[in-house]
Amino acid sequence: MLPRDITAGESWACRFTVQAMVTPEGELYDSTGVAPGQTVAAAPGEYSSVGVIVRRDVAQELLELRDTASGKTFVVEFSAVTDIDRVEWIEE
Repeated sequence: MLPRDITAGESWACRFTVQAMVTPEGELYDSTGVAPGQTVAAAPGEYSSVGVIVRRDVAQELLELRDTASGKTFVVEFSAVTDIDRVEWIEE
């Protein structure tokens, strides 16, 4: 399935890859509270995760995703996502 084929009004998620600051283990680095120039145990690299699609811009081919692992929001190109599927919400 392609991002332009998803049905509006339904919950969808996908795998995505972005360039971000990552730890040596490949986890997203939380830079909250890091001062400019401060040395950190992270480097630029690829971060891959699963995100819930919040918003879709078909004209610019962009998706706004909420990362299920970190809770952070990312804006990615259609080409940066795979494995699009419906979300099944489970109430606890």
